Amino acid sequence: VDPTIDWREGNATSLPVSATEQFTVLTCHQGLQFMQDKPAAIREMRRVLARGGRVAIATWRSLADTPGMIELNAVAERSLGRIVDSRHSLGDADALKNLLVDAGFSDVSVGTLAHDVQFADGALFARLNAMAVIGMSEKGKAMSEAERGELAVQIAAESQDVIARTTKNGMFVLPLSTNIATARV
Repeated sequence: VDPTIDWREGNATSLPVSATEQFTVLTCHQGLQFMQDKPAAIREMRRVLARGGRVAIATWRSLADTPGMIELNAVAERSLGRIVDSRHSLGDADALKNLLVDAGFSDVSVGTLAHDVQFADGALFARLNAMAVIGMSEKGKAMSEAERGELAVQIAAESQDVIARTTKNGMFVLPLSTNIATARV
């Protein structure tokens, strides 16, 4: 741990930053989509930025923009029922832009970055993804830790056809696209 860094833990809607502290840059990478009160989190980001300060926020695009995840979720839904995948809950670029504008940010811009993410261990990715979607499902929330673990192994095994189809040169390849929003106070 670097002793020159002032580490703080807090809630995104009530950051542990006093009114006398201000930042010139704030980033939020793949977090905003998980926050219950997104407008409050955006307002809090604005509060802690100095005049002229900049914010950069990245959120996954919609599930429809991520075909590989659609396939993996479909496998999981056979065991879990419908999943509301919160990783994609702020995939609409206009919705992200409107959150920033509504909070009083200026020079708001939202672009898309698309790239292939590569994983050396597709089976591990399938298991981690299974664990994530189990946690997002109503059925999974009602299970014990042991039951979730067993189901994750099962879903990962059932996902191997998807993993195999998208493995190239020994690497599991997942095309992902992300919204990247920037704005100023």
